[in-house]
Amino acid sequence: MAFPSGEIDIKTVCDEYGVSYDLLALVGKNIYNSDSSLFATVPSIEIDLDIFRGKYGVPFFPSLAAVVANWSGFASSADGSKLVAGINGGYIYTSTDSGATWITRDSAGTILTAGIGNWDGFASSADGTKLVTGNSNNGYIYTSWNSGATWIQRTAPGIGQWRGFASSADGTKLVTGNVGGYIYTSANSGATWIKRDSAGAIVTAGIGNWYGFASSADGTKLVTGDNNNGYIYTSTDSGETWIQRSLPVTLSPGTGNFQGFASSADGSKLVTGKLGGYIYTSTDSGANWIQMSVPVPGLLPLYYNTGYWAGFASSADGTKLVTGNGNFYIYTSADSGVTWTQRDSAGTAGNGGWRRFASSADGTKLVTGNYGGSIYTSADSGETWSYSNDTPLAPQLYLIEATSSTLRIGWIGATNATSYTYAITSSPPGKSIGALFSSPGAVGSGSGSIRFTGLSSNSVYNITITAKNKYGETPSITTSFSTLA
Repeated sequence: MAFPSGEIDIKTVCDEYGVSYDLLALVGKNIYNSDSSLFATVPSIEIDLDIFRGKYGVPFFPSLAAVVANWSGFASSADGSKLVAGINGGYIYTSTDSGATWITRDSAGTILTAGIGNWDGFASSADGTKLVTGNSNNGYIYTSWNSGATWIQRTAPGIGQWRGFASSADGTKLVTGNVGGYIYTSANSGATWIKRDSAGAIVTAGIGNWYGFASSADGTKLVTGDNNNGYIYTSTDSGETWIQRSLPVTLSPGTGNFQGFASSADGSKLVTGKLGGYIYTSTDSGANWIQMSVPVPGLLPLYYNTGYWAGFASSADGTKLVTGNGNFYIYTSADSGVTWTQRDSAGTAGNGGWRRFASSADGTKLVTGNYGGSIYTSADSGETWSYSNDTPLAPQLYLIEATSSTLRIGWIGATNATSYTYAITSSPPGKSIGALFSSPGAVGSGSGSIRFTGLSSNSVYNITITAKNKYGETPSITTSFSTLA
C-alpha cells in the first residue's frame, strides 16, 4: 500500500492487508511510498514504529488498545502458579504468578519466519518446568525445561499439525497426534518420539485427526479421539497400544468429533465433549461413557445439552471440571460432571471463544482464553473470573536511533496500560546520564518513544520502562543499548 500525505491509523493499514488489528500481523508486509517505491518491510524482530512514515515524513505512532488475541492453548503447574499460553498467530506467554502478569517468550517465536506461530496446545509437568507445544505454522514440536524461558525445536517427529498434548506429572512421558496422521509418544521429555500405529491402523489408511489428549499422572493411561471416524481411543501402556471404545448410544460412527479431554490423576475419571453435541464422562478409564446434561438458561427444555465443547480441565481427583461452550459461556462442575453451573462472571465480560482450559491439581485455580479476546483466570474453581490482563503485559523496548551522544528508544504498547514511567542508568556506573528529551512520568497508553541526550560515546546504558494502570504495574523491564563511538 502507499501511505497518504496525512496521518493514518493502524486499522487502515491492517484493513488494507486484510489482517487482524495487530502490529505483529504486519510483519513481513511491504510498505510503499506514494510514488510506489518500496519504503520498508516490517521486520521480523522488534517492530520499529518509524517505518510507518510515508513519503511526506509524517510520523505514525499508533495508540494500541488492550491486546485481543486468539488464545488457543494453556497448561498449568499443579499448584496453579506457573502457566503457559499461546496465540494462534502470535507468541508464547508464560506466567509465574497464576496469571497476574505474563512474559512474552520470543525464544520459540524467533526460530520461525517473522517470529509468529500457531500454538494450539500445551502440556506441563506438575512443577511447571517441563513444557511441550506444537507450532502448526512451521509444523514442529517445541519443548522447554525451564518453564518456557527457552525452547528447543524438536525435529524427530517431522512436520505435522500438532493440536493437542498431554504429559505425565514428571514431564517425561508425552503424547501428541498429527491431524491427518499418527499418534506419537515420547519417554524422554520430547527429545525423541515414536510413531504409534496401533491406533492409526484402526482407521482407514492408518490416518486419524487427533486434536486432544489427556494423561494420568504416571503417564500410563491416555485418552484421545479421532475426528476421522468419530471414535474415542484409550491406552493403558503409555500409548504403545490403543483400544477403540464403543460410542455412547446417542452417537453413530463418524459423528464423534471429540477435540478436548481431561483426566483425573489416576486416569479413571475422564471427560470429553462433542463439537455440536453433548458432554460425556467416564469413571472406568474410558471403557464406558455417560452422556451428561448441561443447563443452558433461556432455552427450553432447561437441559438443552448441546454445545461446542472444545476444551476441558480437571482437578487431580476428577471432581472439579471446567469447560466452555464455544461462543457462549463457561461451565463448571463439582461432582465429576453430573451437574454443571453456568458462570456468568467471565461470560458477561465478553462471552465466547472458550477453546482451551488448564487447572491446578486442587481445581481452584483455572485459566482460559477467549479466542479473539483476552485471558481470564479464576481462584475459586470458576465461580468468579478475572480479566487476567488487568495489570498490563510488559512493553517491548527497541532502538530507533543511536549516535555518539544520544539514544532514541521506542516501545510497543503494553496490554491494558494507561501510562508508563522510565529511567536511565549507565553500565558500568559513572558514565554521563544526560538529559531527557521529555519529562519522566505518565506518557499515555499506547506506543511511543523517548530521546536521551548528552550521553557518553561508545557506552552501554540500561533503559528501564514500567507499564502501569489502575490495577498495578508490570515488573520493570530493563534493556541495554549502546551509543556509537
